[in-house]
Amino acid sequence: MPEIEYSIRIINKDGNGISGEKVSVHYDLTHDSDWTDEDGWVTFEKSNLVYDGVRVKVYFKGELLDEVWAEDGDTFSFTYNY
Repeated sequence: MPEIEYSIRIINKDGNGISGEKVSVHYDLTHDSDWTDEDGWVTFEKSNLVYDGVRVKVYFKGELLDEVWAEDGDTFSFTYNY
């Protein structure tokens, strides 16, 4: 079973990480959430029975930011007008 670890960074319009905020990720049947660190990063781990990646819907402050395909080691950055 492939273990997939990927990271998401939330930045403001000036390019600075937004710390201490909750990021939620939704998969087909489950979801997860965690808080950004001092640089705006949050890391998630997900097991997938079949593929070496997983489709992820990324939410911040209840707003869908994007839907991405995440593979092990991927990083994603999203700008939030904060």
